[in-house]
Amino acid sequence: MTTKSLLFLFFFIVFLINCGSLPPLLSVKGSPVLIGENTNLEAVRDSILKTGARTNWKMKVIKKGHIVASHSLDKYRATVDIFYNTDSYNILYKDSENFGYDGTNIHSRYNRWILNLDRNIRRMQLKIAKQVNSN
Repeated sequence: MTTKSLLFLFFFIVFLINCGSLPPLLSVKGSPVLIGENTNLEAVRDSILKTGARTNWKMKVIKKGHIVASHSLDKYRATVDIFYNTDSYNILYKDSENFGYDGTNIHSRYNRWILNLDRNIRRMQLKIAKQVNSN
């Protein structure tokens, strides 16, 4: 083999290895509550539950400050813990199916679901804040 052929083969193998790699697991930590200064725990909880109802996440209140949320689509399923207070919330991995989670890395679809959930919670909180401020 020529040097050119060996270089091509090397870069092709590196490309194939990188194509199969999974991104690191995404967790949302310390995302600020956007409802307003005088918010209470129930308003934060309600913003999360309303988001779940509108985005096909099944939400279950475990106790004050803790919700377990699950979402399924096709062969994929994700379950997360959402811990919240009046200042911030966290979305943390709990369990999944068919995302290839290896303890560190996970399929990019899972990360997309978490980013969308976080974005939709923030949107709901901003909507609630506008309603509160207009009254």
